[in-house]
Amino acid sequence: MMFPILSEAVRGIKITMGSPYFNRITAPMGLLLLLMVGIGPLLAWRRTSPGTLKRNFTLPVAAAVVAAAGSMLLGLRQIYPLLTLGLVAFVLAGIIIEAVRGIRARRRISGESTLTAFRNMVDRNRSRYGGAIVHLGVLFMFVGFTGKAFTAEQELALKPGENIYLKGYVFTLDRYYEVERPNYRAWIADLSVSRNDRPVTVLRPERRIYIEQDNQIQSEVAIHSRPLQDLYAIVGGIGTENDSVALKIMINPLVQMVWLGSIIVVIGTLVAIWPSRTDQRLKERLA
Repeated sequence: MMFPILSEAVRGIKITMGSPYFNRITAPMGLLLLLMVGIGPLLAWRRTSPGTLKRNFTLPVAAAVVAAAGSMLLGLRQIYPLLTLGLVAFVLAGIIIEAVRGIRARRRISGESTLTAFRNMVDRNRSRYGGAIVHLGVLFMFVGFTGKAFTAEQELALKPGENIYLKGYVFTLDRYYEVERPNYRAWIADLSVSRNDRPVTVLRPERRIYIEQDNQIQSEVAIHSRPLQDLYAIVGGIGTENDSVALKIMINPLVQMVWLGSIIVVIGTLVAIWPSRTDQRLKERLA
């Protein structure tokens, strides 16, 4: 990441790094970070012994192996997504094991119900379990990142009435038309989307020319978000000779997982910084 800056400072040569460079660097770093997220909570401070390591790591490692093997059986072959899903299972197993042990300990000591034990456990150590919730959110985000391995896209020209089949969806170009708006002219394509003969949505991507800005051309992407997939359509151009529209259609899986993970991270942060009931009672006594 610092190489372009260091190169310019030392050699006086400014180097620009493209996306392939950053993809090569950030993917291993992200996996290393995910591994550390899983290992950290499993290491007891100053009480780590071979027996403790074996007890803490056996189930998470087994979960990682099962997740990676299951993904391979389902046809996934790309190394980074396989490693990501394996590490996600590793971290998730560690979070679950830690929570279950804490709940069992409270129930054994106080005889509380499972729900009460969980609530009191979190309330008495908000920083610890708030951090665990943050880790859970990070897992959702990494699962969302693996969706890139399943992305499908196609570029083609369609005439009104023609369609394309992609990943179980049928995209049909109903019509395209031109509209005049206050500061730009737009060509809009109405693209009906169906799945299993059932309508899903109508995508309306646009190709705009901003007349007052030196005829600057801009594409407005049409997006339809679903729980596990996002559908995108882009107008590349309008063919005047054969009445066709150049389209780029993409299906990106698991994008919503990234947003869900971000929300969980925020919730975990609030849990970690929110004063516990014990702290509040102590402040009331000192007030």
